[in-house]
Amino acid sequence: MSTTPSLLEIQRAWRAGVADGDYTVAAPHLIADAIAPELRLAIYRGTATSTLRGALQLAYPAVRKLVGDEFFDGTVHAYLEKHWAATTWLDEYGLAFPDFLRTFPPLHAHPALRAYLPDVATLERAVNHALHAPDAAPLDLRALAALSPEDLDRVRLEPQPSIGFVLAATPADAIWNAVLAEDDDAMGAIDLREGPVHLLVEWRSAYGGGRDADSDNPGDAARLHVERMDAAEWRFARALCGDIALRDALAGSTARDSGFAVEAALARHLAAGRFSGFRIAS
Repeated sequence: MSTTPSLLEIQRAWRAGVADGDYTVAAPHLIADAIAPELRLAIYRGTATSTLRGALQLAYPAVRKLVGDEFFDGTVHAYLEKHWAATTWLDEYGLAFPDFLRTFPPLHAHPALRAYLPDVATLERAVNHALHAPDAAPLDLRALAALSPEDLDRVRLEPQPSIGFVLAATPADAIWNAVLAEDDDAMGAIDLREGPVHLLVEWRSAYGGGRDADSDNPGDAARLHVERMDAAEWRFARALCGDIALRDALAGSTARDSGFAVEAALARHLAAGRFSGFRIAS
């Protein structure tokens, strides 16, 4: 005696057909038509695969240029077999791609490429996040200045949604810039031993945060910004964006990095508009 499958069972069968190519369970639940159920599922699978491949191509343009279209397509095919989309938000698809590259067997035959390709992918992941993050007005510094010393110690700054941090063993930013600019001379001059590099990635807000002081064009504010920092400032910036009390970020950086001008660094980050608000920790 057959039973009517639940919605969840049908959804799982549909995913098995579209994601895994197993049409045996889902096909019987499709209404008969001029096109066989298995072929119809195959069409859906092909469309979905093409969409996800396109999302990865858009998110990792430098990686694609570095390895060429044929190698990139093969890599994407292997990635899709293990990492199907878990959400319809395509901007977030491919989060695991940099880590996938670190253990991708075909790269083992190319030690230099294996060293820097995952780093470039990690940077491109942060860039993609910055490009699609919501915009937010910068923190009103007058509100921060009006706090009592006790409350100021307990402040937890809220970073701009676009901000991301990348620690790369190789000079991923130099490689990324050279590849996208198609600058062979710059690429040839890169020394892979230059790393590690500490990078902050952000979309500089059209609200005005971070606009160059010597720029007369408000449109210059709205742009992608990748900044290489020294290790101490990068750690401090990451701490400030890590939902810890301001006093703890200041104390931790002072204790760990002797000679680091922590107050000056804080002033730079505030002036750059890297925070959108704050809250007082309990």
